[in-house]
Amino acid sequence: MLYKVELKQKSAYIGNIQANTLFGAFLTAYSSFMELDDDTINDIVLSDLFVKGRYPVGINNNAVMYSKGDMKTTTVTINRTMLSRKGDGQNNILNETGHFSGEMEFFIYSDLLDKGFIEKIVKQMLVLGIGKWRNVGKGQFELVSVSEYVPNTNAKTYVTLSNFKPDDNELNYVKDTGYEVRNAYVTNGRKQQSVCLLKTGTTLNVAKQFIGKHIFDKDSATYIHAKAIVMWI
Repeated sequence: MLYKVELKQKSAYIGNIQANTLFGAFLTAYSSFMELDDDTINDIVLSDLFVKGRYPVGINNNAVMYSKGDMKTTTVTINRTMLSRKGDGQNNILNETGHFSGEMEFFIYSDLLDKGFIEKIVKQMLVLGIGKWRNVGKGQFELVSVSEYVPNTNAKTYVTLSNFKPDDNELNYVKDTGYEVRNAYVTNGRKQQSVCLLKTGTTLNVAKQFIGKHIFDKDSATYIHAKAIVMWI
């Protein structure tokens, strides 16, 4: 079942919040209620976080193209003082740039989780915060709604909503794409393996609910989100 999660932004965020970041936050919140297992992890597929109504529509020169949507994103500069730990008065002024978009949304596909439990997990996820800047007040949202989402059956184009890694057979479905080499650190401080993923906005020549497969990284003992929900447009 495909669901759309609508959020209201409470603080600025830095950079794009991709599906893998949401995936880590979602699994952490899930583990507050139930023990995670491989079947549950592999069942959950998330999209990137988008400005409301602004979705990927393709790729041009390895850059993701988006629909215009409700484009209200503004850039804000946050002045912050970094105090010297030596107590010598050598303090630094930091100017951090973040984005404020107001209404945001992402999609989640799951056969095992129902709407009520997804809502419960998302609320817990938002309490814990999203992204590496959450400890300094970034990435704060409140939940607006969780609703079932029905694909457009009259669609002519099929576009992925996150980065993904297709298997050999699925490569036949790929029409236009770009790629991104992903590097990340996880909460235990270990670096995940570098993975080359096809980009958000990849267009397919067939209708699918999702494509790709999550990758288990032995070094960090974590999963890399490498499935993508497909939007019909």
